[in-house]
Amino acid sequence: MSSNTVATPVYAAGVLYVGSSYEKKVLMAIDLKNARGDLSNAKHILWSRTRGTP
Repeated sequence: MSSNTVATPVYAAGVLYVGSSYEKKVLMAIDLKNARGDLSNAKHILWSRTRGTP
């Protein structure tokens, strides 16, 4: 993720959907169920896309 978040992050059913643009274009889903602290660990990332993102 870059420091430039695009669009509003969306939370549903324990999952946060967030995207960024500019330096690094990415769209990802992050599992927030029982999550604490640093969420950059791969076990919290459900999926990510770097092509065809905003």
